[in-house]
Amino acid sequence: MDTTYYTGLMLSTYLINVPSSLSWATALFWPFISAGVKRKVKIFTTGYESALKELIPEEYLPKKYGGKAEWKYPEPNSIDWKAYDAEIRRVACKTMEIKNVPIKTGKEFNVKVNVEAGTTLSYFFETDSTSIIFECVANYKKRDSVALIEKWTRKSHLYPESSCVHLYEEAEVILRWTNHGGWGSRKQNLRYGVKTRRIKIPRSDGALGHLRLIQ
Repeated sequence: MDTTYYTGLMLSTYLINVPSSLSWATALFWPFISAGVKRKVKIFTTGYESALKELIPEEYLPKKYGGKAEWKYPEPNSIDWKAYDAEIRRVACKTMEIKNVPIKTGKEFNVKVNVEAGTTLSYFFETDSTSIIFECVANYKKRDSVALIEKWTRKSHLYPESSCVHLYEEAEVILRWTNHGGWGSRKQNLRYGVKTRRIKIPRSDGALGHLRLIQ
């Protein structure tokens, strides 16, 4: 499946602060790398700040990497998860239209979104209990459907779910929630939000047989 559907979908990899002493290793294997991979992999010893800013907005890029964000690595066991969950909810309410939907036992609720090639689809949701199964499927125009997120059951209803999927081809994306009727479950309330944004992706030369991407 990886060979058929997901080969070469990496957008880019930036290796920064690479010791100059390793330049010999780079020179050794670089001639054997395809042109498509060379465009995606960037290696910097210094002078990487401007390149990172092309991908990451300055307000999210830490100052140590040339951005404006005040950010530091959290100490182990020091994360306030309640505050973290509250921030996820706050951002979702600010950037998405949040809707509430009841799902009866044994029933499902679908959200269908038609997206163009080169789109990131972000989602947020939370439910009353763990009796909800979630999955995300892409129905492509030119090939078979693909499960972007395989079916999984929520492990806890105490925290919200928030993530995104990237679409490199035109497709109909279906987000599906199913109330499987677990122990003591009845009607469950789903609170969700969805948004899309366009992304810029380099075009593939097809050297690795991966999907053709947009500019």
